[in-house]
Amino acid sequence: MSCQLALCIAGGISVLALAATDLWKRRDSDSLFLALWIVGTFVFAAFLNWTINARSVLPLIPAAGILLARRLDAKTLPSLARFPWLLIVPLVISGAFSLAAASSDTELAESARKAADFVHSQSERPANVFFEGHWGFQYYMQSNGAQPVDVQTFRFTPGIMIVIPENNTNILGLPPGVPASQQVIEVKTNAWIATMRPQVGAGFYASVWGPLPFAFGAVPPERYHLVRLLPTPTSAVPKP
Repeated sequence: MSCQLALCIAGGISVLALAATDLWKRRDSDSLFLALWIVGTFVFAAFLNWTINARSVLPLIPAAGILLARRLDAKTLPSLARFPWLLIVPLVISGAFSLAAASSDTELAESARKAADFVHSQSERPANVFFEGHWGFQYYMQSNGAQPVDVQTFRFTPGIMIVIPENNTNILGLPPGVPASQQVIEVKTNAWIATMRPQVGAGFYASVWGPLPFAFGAVPPERYHLVRLLPTPTSAVPKP
């Protein structure tokens, strides 16, 4: 993760340096516009948005592409004329990484749907199924008739099921002492690249998950805890 983080930092610095160099050499309205485009996106993503995520950085890609094209046009490099693959190879590698990250993100979204469908198939009364977490998992669970846990009104009634995903947001768990049985299901996703996994430092949608938009490593499967509330043992009920 450290090597990948260093490469991302170097890439960000290179884009800022590219904008500054272009503005210094050309000093025209187009260069100023592109520099403000780059710097404005950087300031918003790093300081103004509630979290740092890849979506906040995406708007600067067109400006960065224009700056790269202007830089290549300004420099006539004999090596590029004789060996055009020097430009093609980095583009192919970047495209491969992008497709791999997109595939991993798709599998992450599919895991929420698969888990929700499995829970629905295991429950006889969807009205007795509750869940924690948000994102796509919330959408699929509510589509199957399950209800989100409301911390202000929820009652721990024996017989209901609470589904708790591990890799999600707003996870509260159960208060200590609540009798329950538990079943853990696993949904396999991409095992070597992830977009939202704290274990490998990937936080594409929120930097609190990790500093990288996607990360390589041993990615664990998505786990969901199916918790069934049990009646309180009679021995635990105080005698009058």
